[in-house]
Amino acid sequence: SLLVGSGITENMLLQPAERITRSQKLTVFSNALHLTKDEGLGLEIGAAMHLPSYGLLGYAMLVIATLRHSLNCALHFPILRGSYFQIKLETE
Repeated sequence: SLLVGSGITENMLLQPAERITRSQKLTVFSNALHLTKDEGLGLEIGAAMHLPSYGLLGYAMLVIATLRHSLNCALHFPILRGSYFQIKLETE
């Protein structure tokens, strides 16, 4: 049910070299939200990800001395984040 309308097959998920497009991901995310009716689903998925999931950006964030500098690093490389929305950091 998660893959309906995405063009992704179960076999594709078993192929390490297979690429999934942004549009396909958004379709799967939309299906997941519709199936679960859980508005906090995105937060749960994000919380389950580890920084190394972001590749070199994640490893860079791990070795930066402070949280503020680590987050600023992520903000400066949006393409490496793979984010689908704008993020800004504000401190008070």
